[in-house]
Amino acid sequence: MTRFSLIIVLSVVLFGCQSTINRKGIIREPVFINLLADIHLADGIIAVKGYRIVADSAQIADIYNAVFEKYEVTQHNFKTTLDYYAQNSLKYDKMYDKVLERLSVMESQLNPPTAPTDQ
Repeated sequence: MTRFSLIIVLSVVLFGCQSTINRKGIIREPVFINLLADIHLADGIIAVKGYRIVADSAQIADIYNAVFEKYEVTQHNFKTTLDYYAQNSLKYDKMYDKVLERLSVMESQLNPPTAPTDQ
């Protein structure tokens, strides 16, 4: 392999694939937005009124761990990121608006508006 080809391949490998987590241990914003939305969905599974879907704390931990595994982060990464945004509340608020927007879109897909009926 020529030197130039090797440089191109290494550049793509090193810079083309961005990690889920930055050097400071903070989950990248687009990933964190999706992760927070999924955490809210997990909260909904755990707290469904009138149903006893989740029986114990081990099952609850499994649900949250499944979300962390989906995004290839740890509970420590999640806590570090929450601590970071606690110090940057304006940024967190803007990001959280995107989380709510994502959840609203998901809800509207589950419950499409019905057309008015002619009487």
